[in-house]
Amino acid sequence: MARLLGWAWCPVLAFIFWTATILGLLFWWLSENHPRYRESDADVVYISDVGAQDRHYALFVTGGVLTACFYPLTVFAERYLRHIDKLPSTKRKRERIAGYITILFAIIASIALILLVT
Repeated sequence: MARLLGWAWCPVLAFIFWTATILGLLFWWLSENHPRYRESDADVVYISDVGAQDRHYALFVTGGVLTACFYPLTVFAERYLRHIDKLPSTKRKRERIAGYITILFAIIASIALILLVT
């Protein structure tokens, strides 16, 4: 797969894992005749309400953790491709620093997503 897509496998896999998780939870919720999880909430069913149920928890955690693993790899790959001039390189030092800060925030966001789903 890496040879076919080159460096594009990171965002493609992150997209596939997150989309599969969302669609899996949606179809699971639909197959259970649209249950309402909290009567006090709004009319909208939140994904966290569906994913927090015991029977959906494994799918929600697995999809969230896989997405959280591939998201920072996507940001790192983008920065690396700029470094080796496969993408238009950065012209200013400020752009390079912003790229590294982006990687740091991607790692923080991944940790937050893992903490959210567990």
